Amino acid sequence: MVALQSKHDLALELLQTAGRATLPVTGFSMFPALRPGDLLHIGPHGSIAEGDVVVYHRHGRLIAHRVIRHSAGCVVTRGDRLKHPDSPVPTSEILGRVIGVERRGQPVEARKRPVVSCLLSGSELAARILHRLSRL
Repeated sequence: MVALQSKHDLALELLQTAGRATLPVTGFSMFPALRPGDLLHIGPHGSIAEGDVVVYHRHGRLIAHRVIRHSAGCVVTRGDRLKHPDSPVPTSEILGRVIGVERRGQPVEARKRPVVSCLLSGSELAARILHRLSRL
């Protein structure tokens, strides 16, 4: 009998083997550019530039954050709503780059960090309220 894998494990395996996946956003770290429920179309990372949203695996989670710095062999990322950057990620650990975002069946642009992200930085409550208002 084959043991069932978690959704996370299946997504991770799909990205590692096929280099492509479509996954839902579950958190608020990239809000409002990426919202819970948005679908991320992830493809091979190829060349990575500042402003790209990349996906990597860390602490048992898949993370999709924006590249804020790129140097030889690694990238530094940060969630748009977060104050501090993540620890550097070796480019060999990047699973893919977000090549498209879908919200309610429509494509949306997530290339730039929205100004409102800075205003929501550090306020989980404000992000959740804005998210609920945007769904109405």
